[in-house]
Amino acid sequence: MEAKYSIAIAAVYATIYVFGARALYSRLGSVDPDLFSGLPAKDMFSVSRMIFDERLPKEGYPVWFKVAMRGLRIMLYLYPLVLIWAFFVIS
Repeated sequence: MEAKYSIAIAAVYATIYVFGARALYSRLGSVDPDLFSGLPAKDMFSVSRMIFDERLPKEGYPVWFKVAMRGLRIMLYLYPLVLIWAFFVIS
């Protein structure tokens, strides 16, 4: 497979992760307004800090938020494998 397809696969995966993480960060305001008010603006550093924060999701958070947070963490941890697959296995 050509390199442009491998790069496209990696870019689409990263784009889905970034948009999902930013959407979850913006919904954090409706789930936990106190925590959200103390957080800085919606930049990727803040979004990444939310993803890596082991205190989240808290017990009182809705199930959809917990599932979305777990899914985004799994996507982030699997990204190196997606890159390896896209560049070495497919090629």
